[in-house]
Amino acid sequence: MKKLNIIITLIALVFLYVIYVKCKENSENHIPAISDDYKIQAISTILKDTLDLNILPTGKMLVSNYSLLPPPSLKYYDSIENDFKEQQNFIEFVSDILDVDDTLYIKKQILSNRKLDLNQLSEYGYEILDVKKYLRDNVSLDSIDRIVDKYNKDNNLEIADYIIVSKPLFNKNKNLLYLRISNLNQGISGIFSMQKGRWKLIREVENWTE
Repeated sequence: MKKLNIIITLIALVFLYVIYVKCKENSENHIPAISDDYKIQAISTILKDTLDLNILPTGKMLVSNYSLLPPPSLKYYDSIENDFKEQQNFIEFVSDILDVDDTLYIKKQILSNRKLDLNQLSEYGYEILDVKKYLRDNVSLDSIDRIVDKYNKDNNLEIADYIIVSKPLFNKNKNLLYLRISNLNQGISGIFSMQKGRWKLIREVENWTE
């Protein structure tokens, strides 16, 4: 009788474990999708931040609708372990720095971001540089630079470049995001945290000059 009770208990524990695993899988699979509006609003908020980054010296500065950025470095400094780390691929890299223990979640965002239209930034008052169209029309990067120079001179802007921004990747709580920003001469990639209604840079992952 005692042996039978042990068997029944083991079966019950296995059954409960299976239910737990299924519930966890269902919970992970039903994480709400991140809307394009939320992504665009996040980019807009970061670009308009004059307290930390001051990326846009003027609201008239052009923003590219194409993320023409150099490949990211997969090596970064881990402040917790006080050491440098390097991942094998971009998905693992983003998963690690956002502390997301689910590479598929990051991969799905990357695939979804292919449809994200950065032209939507114009709805927040940004002047869009249609780099996508220029590249489709085989316009060289040097020619694009000349177009930008003319625009800046016509608008009395004492700058000679434009902003390029990546498409953001979020953690599951949507309160952390990874973003890369460049103004041609230099750029940064960093982790931003939602704090009191604004996205604050809490960790610079990489910076570069060109």
